[in-house]
Amino acid sequence: MNAQLKMRLLNGELNGREIRLPTGDFTLGEQGCDVLLPLQQGEVLTLKIEENNVFMQTAGRVWVNGRVFDSQNALPLHEVVETAGLIMVLGEQDDILSGITIPRRYSGQESLLLLSGAVLLLLLLVSMSLFWLSHSKTGSVDQALALQNQLEEQLQQLELKDVKSSWQPDGSVILNGYCLSSAAIRQLQNFLILHGVIYRNQLVCDDHLIVSVSDVLRQYGYPDAEVSEGNQLGRVTIHGTIQAGPQWEKVQEVLTLMPGLKGWTVINHQGEMINLLINKLRAFELLGYLSLAQNKKNIVISGQLSGEQQQKLNAIFTSIQQDLPDFPPIVYQNIPASDQSKQLLPAEIVSYGGNQNSEFMELANGLRLQQGTILPNGYKIVFLSAHGLQLMRGNNLVHIPLSF
Repeated sequence: MNAQLKMRLLNGELNGREIRLPTGDFTLGEQGCDVLLPLQQGEVLTLKIEENNVFMQTAGRVWVNGRVFDSQNALPLHEVVETAGLIMVLGEQDDILSGITIPRRYSGQESLLLLSGAVLLLLLLVSMSLFWLSHSKTGSVDQALALQNQLEEQLQQLELKDVKSSWQPDGSVILNGYCLSSAAIRQLQNFLILHGVIYRNQLVCDDHLIVSVSDVLRQYGYPDAEVSEGNQLGRVTIHGTIQAGPQWEKVQEVLTLMPGLKGWTVINHQGEMINLLINKLRAFELLGYLSLAQNKKNIVISGQLSGEQQQKLNAIFTSIQQDLPDFPPIVYQNIPASDQSKQLLPAEIVSYGGNQNSEFMELANGLRLQQGTILPNGYKIVFLSAHGLQLMRGNNLVHIPLSF
């Protein structure tokens, strides 16, 4: 039986994210790849998943646990793989990969090079003077400082004020922090490659966060939600018809664990529009006669109105279209609203009473309903009169007429 394999990314914008690997070809990079990631020099990395083996196709060199690896062989599990500036580890679906650390990279001939270096160093100590050593050291330090200054100038020119560079003793540099667009990061990577600097990308870019958050929303049932930049780097704004509840709680759990995401803001413009429409219906004394439901395309209003009442409703439609051109289309059906009291109310309505300031309805089980009452099913009573009552949950408004 074939095991389900996964990949955990250990650097870059998706650092810490684990991705399931389906059988077949799986691509990383840009230009329509399965995972959007900027790699060195725009390279596209292809993983070929066959039964329990994963093969890598890339034009560049591959390292496994710091050693040069022959990409003709299947990649090992639980070992760190590095290529094109991307670092990852493979494992089976139930494996815990979070504790794996990134080893120092070296070639397969390092032992021989170390031995040769030791002999060469001995010869140099015998044959070269202290004067040469001191000047060589000074020149190297000056060159390193000049390169560091050039990198800081690049960060300023590309307006990457939230990107920090940390130079390592071996001459490599670690980039961390936040950026608005990954396009600027590609320019920065090209600068480092041009100067032969080995770098490790631990940046988080907002455009990649937006793609990741959008994917989560689609997976959990919010395909129409739109994601944009937040009020600061690392935050996003979510626009959509979103309500608190079990479905949204699952999304919050995933977003909380998303690497690099500082937070999010939800804006429910459509919910605000529905409330505006309800307030207008109440002002024109039409709310007690109508039911309202919203779908992906429009708002549907149902209920039987007199000629005078329909004129009032048309006046509301005209006013909304003039003042709010982005308001969803409204469809009116001059048909009786269906009686959903048995489905929505915990018991039958037996009486109506009170005065203009405090109207109420009493149910057969003794429960008294007033404006603002919230039923066990989550519906809230937003309007109550001698004609019936209006229940609202989310963007659905239901009219229940009195039948006694």
